[in-house]
This record gives sequence, structure tokens and C-alpha cells, in this order.
Amino acid sequence: MSARSASVATATAMGGAGAYVLDQFREFYDELIQLREAALKSGRAPGEFDPHAEEADRPAASPPPLPGFAVGPPPLPGESAPPLPPEPEADPDEPEEEEGPVPRAARPRIGMTAEEALQKLETLLEMQALEAGHRGGEYGVLYYREAQYVMAALADEIFINLDWTGRNFWRNDLLETRLFGSYNAGDVVFKRLEKLLQTGDRVQAEIAVVYLMALTLGFRGRYAGGRHEARIAEYRKQLYYYIFQKRPDLDDPSTRIVPEAYHHTHGNVTARLLPSPVRWFWLLGAVIVLYLIASHFAFHDVMAPLIEALDVAEHLQ
Repeated sequence: MSARSASVATATAMGGAGAYVLDQFREFYDELIQLREAALKSGRAPGEFDPHAEEADRPAASPPPLPGFAVGPPPLPGESAPPLPPEPEADPDEPEEEEGPVPRAARPRIGMTAEEALQKLETLLEMQALEAGHRGGEYGVLYYREAQYVMAALADEIFINLDWTGRNFWRNDLLETRLFGSYNAGDVVFKRLEKLLQTGDRVQAEIAVVYLMALTLGFRGRYAGGRHEARIAEYRKQLYYYIFQKRPDLDDPSTRIVPEAYHHTHGNVTARLLPSPVRWFWLLGAVIVLYLIASHFAFHDVMAPLIEALDVAEHLQ
């Protein structure tokens, strides 16, 4: 049995645990892009490092309700919903308070806070883990948790490097820490990646695709800073070979992850070289020679009367 057949057979045996990981990654990244756009609307990051600058005067947010449940408990069968408490009557003799400036906590907030974004991503990833367990059992959960760790690391790196008001808050409350209790994805992601490549077990080909997508979308971890792009490119080549068992053909449109980026790229264009400058050098030399010759004759024409006068004066003496 080939490696590819073994991969398909194993995925089928465990309920297709790897087949839907890529769909979950796409769902996660779509949500990530929307949250990133909302984060940019909240403004730029503060100048000083203040991890709780944006949450200082906002009460702690309660976790969102689970899907299908109301905020409060439903009434028992045969009972009606509890009535709302009556509003206190206003005292006509009590003077009305003058309206002052609206407190900061009551002002409408533009964009999104870091806590809101973290809760949305945390809820999405936990719901995906439940789906993985439903489809693939215990092995499906373990398989998904590997991809979930990469997704959390990618989200943390994006929002930490994004210039927005929640950046400092996010640094002190990573999505990785909420889900896994750790704080070192920048190193662990590449250690797990290298271990995956060393095993050569293509049963986890979908996990390799998740690693490849994360690197392609900008995850750098311990290689951040732009000085290790050659190393990142080597990882991507190894992952590609691990997944497809062949070297990447960069000219093949089917291998492009984002084909829309190539729609306005010119292809099959014959290179046109600039004209040779040699003839311009010859032309410039000819102009200089003609100028010198013309200057010589002009000099003699101007100096001829003076030379004649000097000769006459010399003969008279």
C-alpha cells in the first residue's frame, strides 16, 4: 500500500479526522481576517506599554452564551417568565441632575477590544474541537489539537504585531495561553514541524498543510525580523515535498495558494534589452573631434590679422 493510500485509509478509519481540518483552518482564517479589520478600526496602539490601557474603565466582559441557550435560564414547564422589576417612580420635588460629560465607559466604542477578539477566537476553536471529537473520537481531538495550536500561534502573532489599541493587552493574555496554558509557540511550532518532517509519516499530511499555510500567511515565531526568510523558504519547500512527494513547480497555476494575486502579472513576455550605448559613445567622440577642428580654424581666422600686424611691425624695425 502506498503512503497516500495509507493516509486515506487511516483518515477513513478514524472518521475522517484529517479530512475536515483544512476546512476548519479556512473557517478560522476567515474569522481572523474579519477580526483583524475590526481591530484596525479601534485605533493605533498607545505610545507607552500599558497592557490594560483599553480595559481600564470597562467592566469585565461575561463569556458569550452557548449556541442555542438564552442568557438566563428558561422557565419551568407550566410557569411563566418572571416579571421584570418595577421601575422606581421619580420624585417630582427632587431637582433634576444636570447632565455632565459622558463618562468614558458609556461612550460608544469604535472597533473592537482585545478581550472581545480573544473570546470570539477561543469560542470558535473550542467549538471546532467539539466537532473534531464528534467526527473522529479521541484520536480526532488529538489530531485537531495539533492544528489548533498552530492556529492559536498564528492569531497571536498577527494581533501582537498589528498596530492597534489591543496589542499590549494581547501580549499579556495570549490565545495560546488561554487554550494550552503555555507561552512559547514561537519555538514549539518549529520543533513540532521538524519532528513531523523527520517522521515522514504522511498520515498527517493535512497537519503539514496547516503548517505550510501558517508560514505562507506570515507566521515567523523565533525567526521573526526578516533575517531568516531563507530558513522559512526551506521549511516551506520541505513541507511541500512532504505533502505532494515532489518538488514545487512554481510556474504551475494549480500550486498557487492565492491565485488571485497572479491575475495582473504579465506572463510569456519577451525580454527587451536597452539599446547598446556603444554607438552613442562613437557619436559623442565624432562631435568632439569636429568641435576641435572647427575651433582650430576659428582660432586661426581670429588671430590672422594680429599675426599680420606683428609681422609688419617686425619688418619695419
